[in-house]
Amino acid sequence: MSTPESPYALMIDATTTRDRDDAITVTPTPSGGWEVAVFVANVADLVPAGSPADRAAATRVETRYRAKGTTPMLGAQLEQAATLSATRERDVVAVRLAVSADGDITLTGISREVLVAGSCVALSHSDVTAALADSGHVHHAQLSSASALVRVLTGRRRAAGAFVVYDVTRGLVSGEDGRLVSLPEGHNAAAYVIVQELMIAANTAVARYAIDAELPILFRNHLRNPVAPADVDRLADLAAALSTVTTTAELAALQGQLNTAISKAAYGAVVRGHIGLQLPAYTHATSPLRRYADLVTQRQLLAHLDGTEPPYTAEQLATIGDALAAITAERDADSETAQKARTRRANEAAIAAGTMSHMNDREFLRVLRLGTQAAPPASIATELTDRATTGRLHSGHIAVLYTADHPDWKTLRATLTAQLRAEHAYLSVSVLSAWQQIDGGQLIAPTFDTDITGPPHQRSFATRAHLEDMTTRWHIGPVKKATEQAAVWELLDILGGHLPSADPMAPPPEPDPVATAPAPVIEMVGESTVGAPIATAPSGTWDAVALAAALGADETQRARRRAKALSNPVGWLTTLATTISAGELHVDTHVDGPPHQRIFTVTLTAGPATATATGATIKTAKTAAAHTAITNLFDNPPLMSGNHTHVGGA
Repeated sequence: MSTPESPYALMIDATTTRDRDDAITVTPTPSGGWEVAVFVANVADLVPAGSPADRAAATRVETRYRAKGTTPMLGAQLEQAATLSATRERDVVAVRLAVSADGDITLTGISREVLVAGSCVALSHSDVTAALADSGHVHHAQLSSASALVRVLTGRRRAAGAFVVYDVTRGLVSGEDGRLVSLPEGHNAAAYVIVQELMIAANTAVARYAIDAELPILFRNHLRNPVAPADVDRLADLAAALSTVTTTAELAALQGQLNTAISKAAYGAVVRGHIGLQLPAYTHATSPLRRYADLVTQRQLLAHLDGTEPPYTAEQLATIGDALAAITAERDADSETAQKARTRRANEAAIAAGTMSHMNDREFLRVLRLGTQAAPPASIATELTDRATTGRLHSGHIAVLYTADHPDWKTLRATLTAQLRAEHAYLSVSVLSAWQQIDGGQLIAPTFDTDITGPPHQRSFATRAHLEDMTTRWHIGPVKKATEQAAVWELLDILGGHLPSADPMAPPPEPDPVATAPAPVIEMVGESTVGAPIATAPSGTWDAVALAAALGADETQRARRRAKALSNPVGWLTTLATTISAGELHVDTHVDGPPHQRIFTVTLTAGPATATATGATIKTAKTAAAHTAITNLFDNPPLMSGNHTHVGGA
């Protein structure tokens, strides 16, 4: 056994923490790298395998932190006997690492050691922030070295494609299992990232050590979701996309993409890799006070260091991993049931009080589902109308209305859908899809019959839709996509009992000469009458009338639609391209830079809307280009003059 030399080992945690699992030292080297030591509380020697305390810890799985109090995994007495202390000697397992200037990590040793009294110091997260800001602070040098080190480690992990989020502004961080979580109370990002990155480095080193030593341990496996779409965004791109998220609903959508891409992390005796961290092998070994899996792995490590038989075989470890997963799943289900009950009570209170304007989309959706179980409460009817007027009503909300059986919902539903149909025609397909998911049936896309008349420069489209035994009337217009959207809205009217199904044998109507009058042209000029520059469009054609409708008829409508477009810029441009008959959104991508530091240049074109942007990922560059294109389009819309043919550009 040995005792660490100066500098002090730092125990970084919240001021209220009683269970200190780990302490760290970080020392810079002349070559520009770092020597790191992670000291982990030796719990295994205090809690023998199979003892009553061990059996109790196995059923608890982990320490539980709740509003009503903390339940220590080991019980209060054993926890205090094992927790690291600034004033008492403690046995530890030391994991020593050498990290190069560019982030290569080498394990230099795992050993039993002793932290003597006075060799370590407890720092709160606010203490770390203060020390980093004060060059005269006794721990400034070591914490500055640690901060520099973790910047290299996070950069290295991002370059490898890992999901890495430390969002200081919103207090969001990435869990190792691919979840976005809020920083715990009493924590801040500067201190959190130091501890998190060094624990990831230590756990990774232990996993590699076990593989090389052929030592069975509990690996932490995290796999791609087997049913995830093949084109799902890389985790690194999803992390980068967080910078464009501005609302709670968008944040929930991003988490949904993450959940689609990955499965839940689990323990196992066979190493299978960790997709969230982009590592071939990972384990949990640095929190034996708080997690049972770490305690099990620590027992295996100490037996190997002592030259004795490990207490668990690979088969026994697999059984333990399955048991931990089963207990956790049952606990999560119980928590979810309790949370749903609390949410229902809160929603009932919100309906009674009429306090719903502050709710985000997901919160209001839960209230709406509750409200549609009876006659429309006046407070919900008012809130629905307000949200429709301000552009805050989305497809999921409308879909829920179609599940309501009470006849009073029919009138309200007809009013709201008429308003959405006029201002957000593109929502119809999303509403239908959302309704099918709520109804629990198979997702079936409607089919369309389309009749095209008129010369090539002046087409007229007649479209009707079919879904199961329902058929709509024919819808006529100069834009095929718009007629399809109108037909789907009528399908929803048939579903809601507002209209009967039409005759599927009815022929398309004869062309209306008035309806096929020439559309206005987008006339490209250098300056407007007030001297503002006008966007120059690329070659190609688009529908000027559809473009004007998409941008809005007055300042209020334009401001609302601009905000809506910028909330999902790529999606809005994609829809715009088809709406104005400009074809699909054109995406041109160019890549520069070495493999570990790619720079992506993306140019987007949707009719007259075009822009170019660069970014560290395709996602960020594409989003930035779409944002610029939309801003330019609304700030400098193309001029339209009447009595010209339907063209745009050369």
